[in-house]
Amino acid sequence: LLLPPAGRQPLWPSMGADGLIVWPSGDDALAVRVYTIRALDAASGWLDVDFVLHPGEETPAASFAQNAQAGDVIGMIGPGGGDAPVAQTLLLLGDDTALPAIGRILEYLPPSTRAEALIEIDGPDDRMALAQGDNIDITWLYRHGREAGTAGLLSTALRERNQMALADGLYVWASCEFGDFREIRKIVRKQWGLPRDRHLVTAYWRRDAHSVGEGGED
Repeated sequence: LLLPPAGRQPLWPSMGADGLIVWPSGDDALAVRVYTIRALDAASGWLDVDFVLHPGEETPAASFAQNAQAGDVIGMIGPGGGDAPVAQTLLLLGDDTALPAIGRILEYLPPSTRAEALIEIDGPDDRMALAQGDNIDITWLYRHGREAGTAGLLSTALRERNQMALADGLYVWASCEFGDFREIRKIVRKQWGLPRDRHLVTAYWRRDAHSVGEGGED
């Protein structure tokens, strides 16, 4: 999503003479944030995007979502992501920011694939409706007021999984805060020895950073 500065007429990216994208700069610089499309109806001309709000903290995307009015204009480019992982068994891990992606993966999960999702949120009120089925197992991990990105619940839950009991054809998918990303990647690579083609671990955000994309990715 391309978020123009508040109170200014948006200037959008254009194509330069060299074929490269020219981005607005200075006072017209756009805040660029990467989001998962939760639902889409091209025929009707609408799409759903879920935002995580940050009470007490000013961030471009959350501020837009909190104050958006009918008729407000933002830009969109993409898509830039890959397809959902294909495997016999999926182990999904994520925090609040990964809920849209986990939701889409579960919604389009083939009946022949079994999925377990470990999701860290603050408390029961933050749970979202996700796809259900005999082949889906969802565990909610509650921070209970601890600051997001500090509880370490995802890596703790992952360590509790018995490496010897890992299913054949397992694929681990995780998206979370940068510190959790590093711990999860260490577990799946060094402790479990999963090859690169059997896991994808990404950092969706970093504590005390005001832009997405400052983390890391497998």
